Amino acid sequence: MEQLRQLVWEPRYTVHVEELDAQHQRLFNITNDILALSESGSDELYASLQALVDYLCTHIRAENVVMIESHYPGYAQQSAQHTQFIDKMLHFLNSYKEDQQNLSHEIVSYLHHWIFSHTTNLDLKYGEHLLRTRAAQQP
Repeated sequence: MEQLRQLVWEPRYTVHVEELDAQHQRLFNITNDILALSESGSDELYASLQALVDYLCTHIRAENVVMIESHYPGYAQQSAQHTQFIDKMLHFLNSYKEDQQNLSHEIVSYLHHWIFSHTTNLDLKYGEHLLRTRAAQQP
């Protein structure tokens, strides 16, 4: 079984919006908490996964506002990835209720990979867009 490492947010992952950077840091922390719960076999894993999905919906709404207001050209791709992720997590949560022993590592591994790769790759693209947009608006 793959050993997952704690996620560590670094300043180079900034999207240049304090609120969203703080939310990304919180997502890393929640993911790390879920990883610890999974490794310990805690009964709180399902509730924590559900809370993460709820928080992600809040975060995605905040990101959408920033991307729409800045006319980010990659918004459709971002939105599609967000929808796909939430759908996958809801499917996992429904399946987890039926067979938690076999799915917990798969769920946590998917979550861990997606949160890190999405935040440190795709989200950085809209951060770069925001920098370019701000620079173009300055006299």
